Amino acid sequence: MVWVLGFIIILLIFFIIIFFPISTRIKMIVNETEHHFEVKVLIFGICLYKKEKTITLGDEHNIWTLLEKMNTVGIDQSPINNLSLTDTWQDMKHVLHKVNVIQLTWKTTIGRDEAMWAGLYIGILWIIKGFVIQMISNQTQLRRKPVTEITPYFQRRYFHSEFCCMVSMRTGQAIHMLWTMLMKKSS
Repeated sequence: MVWVLGFIIILLIFFIIIFFPISTRIKMIVNETEHHFEVKVLIFGICLYKKEKTITLGDEHNIWTLLEKMNTVGIDQSPINNLSLTDTWQDMKHVLHKVNVIQLTWKTTIGRDEAMWAGLYIGILWIIKGFVIQMISNQTQLRRKPVTEITPYFQRRYFHSEFCCMVSMRTGQAIHMLWTMLMKKSS
């Protein structure tokens, strides 16, 4: 009789874990010369996995040098044109439909020496942010309205962007999707 009660308790715990949501918190901070990434996976509010990485760039590889190089490279010479992301995007769309976005915050401060360039970069950032948030809202289930800000600095070269997102999905769905993706990759 005791083993039946133990089996029922283990089965109950298994079903609670399978149907309880697993949450992931993603945080990225991008500065002119330093990028910080942090990912936490939580279940029942307990951190199961945490990974942080900070990348420090030299003066020759800062954000402004990258933007200036992008202005000089032609569209047909861009290395991005050589990437094939169609299969990855199809897999991502399948996964994202079952994801709940609990929190989405994206705050950016940008400035340039000349006001014209600051205004141009601010406009480009609003377009990029609008596009990314629209894609996220179309592919996932947003629980709250995203918070986005862009603060301009004039007469000063400055860049700081902070992206924080918390997503959740049921553990059973996550296991099923991982299994499906692994089986698709192996065949």
